[in-house]
Amino acid sequence: MNIGEGTANRYALLVVLTLRPLEMGDEEVAVRTWREFQSTPRGFLPRYMEGVDWADYLAMLADHREGRNLPEGLTKWVMYAAVVDGEFVGRTSIRFELNELQAYESGNVGYIVLEEHRNKGYATQILHDALLILADEGISTALLTCWDHNIGSRKVIENNGGQLEGLAIDKDDIWFRRYWVTV
Repeated sequence: MNIGEGTANRYALLVVLTLRPLEMGDEEVAVRTWREFQSTPRGFLPRYMEGVDWADYLAMLADHREGRNLPEGLTKWVMYAAVVDGEFVGRTSIRFELNELQAYESGNVGYIVLEEHRNKGYATQILHDALLILADEGISTALLTCWDHNIGSRKVIENNGGQLEGLAIDKDDIWFRRYWVTV
C-alpha cells in the first residue's frame, strides 16, 4: 500500500500501535475483554468458548493461521491483538482465503476497537497494518465490509483507500457496504 506524503503525517501519531499474536500471558485480559463483547455480533476472541484451555485456544489459532484443522465454513485466517503501550485496544481478524459467504458478506479483514479506545485513530491503523499483512501474503486486492449505519467503520475503510462497490443485505436483512482496497 502506498502512503503519500500527506497521508504519512496522518499516521504519524499512531506508530505506537502494534499487531501481535496472542500469548500465554494474555489470557486474563483477553478473556475478560471477550466477556465484555459477548453481546456483540462479532466478539473479541473468534471461536473462543468459556472454559477452553488457553493453550488449546492458542494452538487452534496457530493451526488456523496455517490452514490446518479448519472447521467447516472457515478458511485460512489469523487473529492479532492490537496493543498500545502494553494495553489491548482492539483486535483484527485477517482472512487469507474467502469462501462464498466470506466473499459476499465478511471480506478479508475484520477489526474491533474497545469502546474506551475509540475515536483515537486506532481502527484506521489496525486496518492499515492488516492490509500490509495481506500484501505480504501476496493478496493485492482486499474486500472489506461494514454495516451501512456504521459511519465510523465507513470512514476507517475509506481512509485506507476503500472504494465502494455498493450496498448489499446480510442474512439478518441488515444493509452493509462492500468496499475494495488495492493493497
